Amino acid sequence: MTQSYHRPDPTGPIPLFVRVGEHVLALGHGVDPTWLARELGATAREGAVPVVDHGPVDEAGDRPLVLDYGDGYDPADLPRPAAPGMVVESGAPPRRQRVATHAVVFDPSGERVLLTALWDDFTETEFWNWPGGGVDPGETFAEALAREVWEETGHDLLEAVPLAVRSWTGTGRRSDGAEEDFHGISLVWAGRVATVHEPVVHDVGGSTTRAAWVPVSDPRVSASIERNADDLRRARAVMGD
Repeated sequence: MTQSYHRPDPTGPIPLFVRVGEHVLALGHGVDPTWLARELGATAREGAVPVVDHGPVDEAGDRPLVLDYGDGYDPADLPRPAAPGMVVESGAPPRRQRVATHAVVFDPSGERVLLTALWDDFTETEFWNWPGGGVDPGETFAEALAREVWEETGHDLLEAVPLAVRSWTGTGRRSDGAEEDFHGISLVWAGRVATVHEPVVHDVGGSTTRAAWVPVSDPRVSASIERNADDLRRARAVMGD
């Protein structure tokens, strides 16, 4: 298999590609990128993180995002349970794949992290997560991360390094009540800000309702998303905190 960045649907969203050596595949709906890297022959290596790259300009004039697993994959990042995705039955709701980026952002002391609160209109519940969001067309992962952190918290990143790739699937309802078959992928980073102030949500009307600096031991870190505890552990090791 040679390198090919063919866009399966020229009218659809820009796909995310997974690369291992000369093997390149667009990430299909519901397929976990770490699982795909393993299937393409990537070597299992604890602590491995894919290299963020871009493919050549395609027929639509876009540069696709690429996760390069040439240095291997971390077995801890394989999906739980170990399945590439969902079985989609005939007549299933419309599919939507969203590529995003998030960050574990520390203050200069390394003892506090930024969290953002998001409101789910359908379930009428609030949950906490790392700051971040979707990658807009034409953006790199790093550009999207810097924009999202500023929009959701009002902070500028001093530094950030890729940490892990997360993938999740599920069938549910959007905020407008419509049912959808959703596949989310996020490149998680470890980052730090130079100065700390009271967080400000600039993206008024978006999904983020508020943001806060919390101690790394705050239960909200992993109360809503269990895997955030692992992200925090890795981020502290990477940043030396």
